[in-house]
Amino acid sequence: NSWHLDTAYVQKSWNLGQGWFSRLALGYFEQAYGGIGLEALYYPVQSNWAVGMQGAALFKRSYYGLGLQSRVRKLTHKGPLYIPYTGLQFFVDLYYQYKPLQLDFKISAGQFLARDQGIRVEGGRVFASGLRVGLWGTFTNANDRVNGHRYYDKGLSITMPLDLCLHKSSRTRVGYAMSAWLRDCGAIGACGKQLYPTIFWERYNSKPVFY
Repeated sequence: NSWHLDTAYVQKSWNLGQGWFSRLALGYFEQAYGGIGLEALYYPVQSNWAVGMQGAALFKRSYYGLGLQSRVRKLTHKGPLYIPYTGLQFFVDLYYQYKPLQLDFKISAGQFLARDQGIRVEGGRVFASGLRVGLWGTFTNANDRVNGHRYYDKGLSITMPLDLCLHKSSRTRVGYAMSAWLRDCGAIGACGKQLYPTIFWERYNSKPVFY
Protein backbone atom coordinates (compact mmCIF):
# COMPACT_ATOMS: atom_id res chain seq x y z
CA ASN A 1 0.00 0.00 0.00
CA SER A 2 2.65 2.51 -1.08
CA TRP A 3 3.79 4.46 -4.10
CA HIS A 4 6.89 3.36 -6.02
CA LEU A 5 9.12 5.38 -8.34
CA ASP A 6 10.77 2.93 -10.75
CA THR A 7 12.75 5.35 -12.92
CA ALA A 8 13.19 9.11 -12.96
CA TYR A 9 16.24 10.60 -14.61
CA VAL A 10 17.27 13.46 -16.86
CA GLN A 11 19.55 13.00 -19.83
CA LYS A 12 21.20 15.39 -22.24
CA SER A 13 22.64 14.08 -25.51
CA TRP A 14 24.84 15.95 -27.97
CA ASN A 15 25.48 15.46 -31.68
CA LEU A 16 29.02 16.80 -31.97
CA GLY A 17 29.22 16.33 -35.75
CA GLN A 18 31.41 14.12 -37.95
CA GLY A 19 29.89 10.99 -36.37
CA TRP A 20 30.65 11.94 -32.76
CA PHE A 21 27.96 11.75 -30.05
CA SER A 22 27.93 12.07 -26.27
CA ARG A 23 25.48 12.02 -23.38
CA LEU A 24 25.14 12.71 -19.67
CA ALA A 25 22.42 11.17 -17.47
CA LEU A 26 21.55 11.68 -13.81
CA GLY A 27 18.82 10.24 -11.58
CA TYR A 28 17.09 6.98 -10.67
CA PHE A 29 17.88 4.56 -13.51
CA GLU A 30 16.07 1.50 -12.18
CA GLN A 31 14.38 0.16 -9.05
CA ALA A 32 17.67 -0.80 -7.45
CA TYR A 33 20.18 1.89 -8.49
CA GLY A 34 20.57 5.60 -9.19
CA GLY A 35 23.54 7.83 -9.95
CA ILE A 36 25.31 9.39 -12.92
CA GLY A 37 26.24 8.00 -16.32
CA LEU A 38 28.53 9.27 -19.10
CA GLU A 39 29.03 8.01 -22.64
CA ALA A 40 30.88 8.98 -25.84
CA LEU A 41 30.33 7.29 -29.22
CA TYR A 42 31.87 7.49 -32.69
CA TYR A 43 29.33 6.21 -35.24
CA PRO A 44 29.87 7.63 -38.75
CA VAL A 45 26.90 8.01 -41.11
CA GLN A 46 26.32 4.98 -43.38
CA SER A 47 28.89 3.03 -41.39
CA ASN A 48 28.44 -0.57 -40.26
CA TRP A 49 30.69 -0.14 -37.22
CA ALA A 50 31.04 2.09 -34.18
CA VAL A 51 33.22 2.46 -31.12
CA GLY A 52 32.34 4.02 -27.77
CA MET A 53 33.27 4.48 -24.14
CA GLN A 54 30.94 4.68 -21.16
CA GLY A 55 31.10 4.83 -17.40
CA ALA A 56 28.76 5.20 -14.44
CA ALA A 57 28.83 5.72 -10.68
CA LEU A 58 25.81 4.01 -9.13
CA PHE A 59 24.44 3.92 -5.60
CA LYS A 60 21.99 1.47 -4.11
CA ARG A 61 18.56 3.00 -3.68
CA SER A 62 16.99 2.96 -0.24
CA TYR A 63 14.25 0.42 0.31
CA TYR A 64 11.88 3.20 1.42
CA GLY A 65 11.74 6.80 0.25
CA LEU A 66 13.86 8.46 -2.40
CA GLY A 67 17.27 8.27 -0.76
CA LEU A 68 20.46 6.53 -1.86
CA GLN A 69 22.76 4.47 0.31
CA SER A 70 26.46 3.68 0.10
CA ARG A 71 26.30 0.18 1.56
CA VAL A 72 24.76 -3.16 0.60
CA ARG A 73 23.78 -6.29 2.48
CA LYS A 74 26.06 -9.31 2.11
CA LEU A 75 24.85 -12.70 3.27
CA THR A 76 27.43 -14.67 5.27
CA HIS A 77 27.35 -17.86 7.35
CA LYS A 78 27.04 -15.61 10.42
CA GLY A 79 24.07 -13.72 9.01
CA PRO A 80 23.64 -10.49 7.00
CA LEU A 81 26.58 -8.10 6.95
CA TYR A 82 26.43 -4.52 5.67
CA ILE A 83 29.50 -3.40 3.74
CA PRO A 84 30.41 -0.10 1.99
CA TYR A 85 29.66 -0.19 -1.72
CA THR A 86 29.56 2.16 -4.70
CA GLY A 87 28.95 0.68 -8.13
CA LEU A 88 31.65 1.82 -10.55
CA GLN A 89 31.32 0.38 -14.03
CA PHE A 90 33.13 1.40 -17.22
CA PHE A 91 33.51 -0.13 -20.68
CA VAL A 92 35.01 0.21 -24.11
CA ASP A 93 32.37 -0.88 -26.64
CA LEU A 94 32.87 -2.14 -30.20
CA TYR A 95 29.88 -2.50 -32.54
CA TYR A 96 29.66 -4.18 -35.93
CA GLN A 97 26.75 -4.84 -38.29
CA TYR A 98 26.86 -7.44 -41.07
CA LYS A 99 24.23 -5.85 -43.28
CA PRO A 100 23.69 -8.64 -45.88
CA LEU A 101 22.22 -10.87 -43.15
CA GLN A 102 21.07 -8.07 -40.80
CA LEU A 103 23.33 -9.40 -38.06
CA ASP A 104 24.77 -7.12 -35.38
CA PHE A 105 27.47 -7.71 -32.80
CA LYS A 106 28.79 -5.91 -29.73
CA ILE A 107 31.84 -6.53 -27.57
CA SER A 108 32.21 -4.69 -24.25
CA ALA A 109 35.39 -4.86 -22.20
CA GLY A 110 35.84 -3.30 -18.77
CA GLN A 111 34.54 -3.39 -15.21
CA PHE A 112 31.05 -4.58 -14.34
CA LEU A 113 28.70 -3.52 -11.56
CA ALA A 114 30.05 -6.01 -9.01
CA ARG A 115 33.60 -4.80 -9.83
CA ASP A 116 34.52 -7.93 -11.74
CA GLN A 117 36.51 -7.37 -14.93
CA GLY A 118 36.05 -9.09 -18.25
CA ILE A 119 34.19 -8.98 -21.56
CA ARG A 120 30.61 -9.32 -22.72
CA VAL A 121 29.84 -10.57 -26.23
CA GLU A 122 26.44 -9.96 -27.81
CA GLY A 123 24.97 -10.92 -31.15
CA GLY A 124 21.55 -10.59 -32.75
CA ARG A 125 19.52 -10.53 -35.94
CA VAL A 126 16.96 -7.99 -37.07
CA PHE A 127 14.11 -9.39 -39.17
CA ALA A 128 12.14 -7.54 -41.83
CA SER A 129 9.33 -6.88 -39.35
CA GLY A 130 11.74 -5.02 -37.04
CA LEU A 131 11.83 -7.88 -34.53
CA ARG A 132 15.31 -8.41 -33.09
CA VAL A 133 16.42 -11.61 -31.35
CA GLY A 134 19.77 -11.64 -29.57
CA LEU A 135 22.07 -13.70 -27.38
CA TRP A 136 24.83 -12.68 -24.99
CA GLY A 137 27.60 -14.26 -22.98
CA THR A 138 29.85 -12.69 -20.33
CA PHE A 139 33.28 -13.85 -19.19
CA THR A 140 34.76 -12.20 -16.10
CA ASN A 141 37.12 -12.96 -13.23
CA ALA A 142 34.20 -13.42 -10.81
CA ASN A 143 33.90 -16.82 -9.14
CA ASP A 144 30.16 -17.34 -8.78
CA ARG A 145 29.28 -21.02 -8.42
CA VAL A 146 26.09 -22.66 -9.68
CA ASN A 147 25.56 -26.40 -9.12
CA GLY A 148 29.23 -26.77 -8.27
CA HIS A 149 30.48 -25.12 -11.46
CA ARG A 150 31.79 -21.65 -12.20
CA TYR A 151 28.99 -19.59 -13.78
CA TYR A 152 29.35 -17.17 -16.68
CA ASP A 153 26.39 -14.89 -17.30
CA LYS A 154 24.46 -15.63 -20.50
CA GLY A 155 20.97 -15.08 -21.81
CA LEU A 156 18.45 -14.22 -24.50
CA SER A 157 16.85 -10.89 -25.47
CA ILE A 158 13.94 -9.94 -27.74
CA THR A 159 12.86 -6.46 -28.84
CA MET A 160 10.11 -5.43 -31.23
CA PRO A 161 8.59 -2.20 -32.56
CA LEU A 162 5.36 -1.30 -30.83
CA ASP A 163 3.68 -0.44 -34.13
CA LEU A 164 3.35 -4.18 -34.86
CA CYS A 165 0.42 -4.02 -32.41
CA LEU A 166 -0.95 -0.61 -33.42
CA HIS A 167 -2.91 0.91 -36.31
CA LYS A 168 -0.38 3.74 -36.63
CA SER A 169 3.38 4.13 -36.81
CA SER A 170 5.36 4.28 -33.58
CA ARG A 171 9.12 4.34 -33.03
CA THR A 172 8.76 2.97 -29.51
CA ARG A 173 10.26 -0.47 -28.97
CA VAL A 174 9.43 -2.97 -26.26
CA GLY A 175 11.65 -5.82 -25.19
CA TYR A 176 12.48 -8.51 -22.70
CA ALA A 177 15.74 -10.13 -21.63
CA MET A 178 16.21 -13.32 -19.62
CA SER A 179 19.41 -14.62 -18.05
CA ALA A 180 19.99 -18.27 -17.22
CA TRP A 181 20.67 -17.38 -13.55
CA LEU A 182 20.52 -14.10 -11.64
CA ARG A 183 24.05 -13.80 -10.26
CA ASP A 184 26.41 -10.90 -9.54
CA CYS A 185 28.96 -11.77 -12.23
CA GLY A 186 28.68 -9.83 -15.48
CA ALA A 187 25.92 -7.55 -14.15
CA ILE A 188 25.53 -4.14 -15.80
CA GLY A 189 23.48 -1.44 -14.11
CA ALA A 190 21.19 0.76 -16.18
CA CYS A 191 22.55 4.29 -16.62
CA GLY A 192 20.21 6.00 -19.07
CA LYS A 193 19.31 5.68 -22.73
CA GLN A 194 22.24 4.19 -24.64
CA LEU A 195 23.52 6.10 -27.67
CA TYR A 196 24.19 3.29 -30.14
CA PRO A 197 20.76 1.61 -30.11
CA THR A 198 19.07 5.03 -30.17
CA ILE A 199 20.97 6.11 -33.29
CA PHE A 200 20.84 2.64 -34.86
CA TRP A 201 17.05 2.44 -34.76
CA GLU A 202 16.62 6.06 -35.88
CA ARG A 203 18.70 5.29 -38.97
CA TYR A 204 16.94 1.94 -39.44
CA ASN A 205 13.50 3.57 -39.35
CA SER A 206 14.54 6.32 -41.75
CA LYS A 207 15.59 3.91 -44.52
CA PRO A 208 13.46 4.20 -47.69
CA VAL A 209 11.03 1.37 -48.31
CA PHE A 210 10.32 0.23 -51.87
CA TYR A 211 7.22 -1.68 -52.91
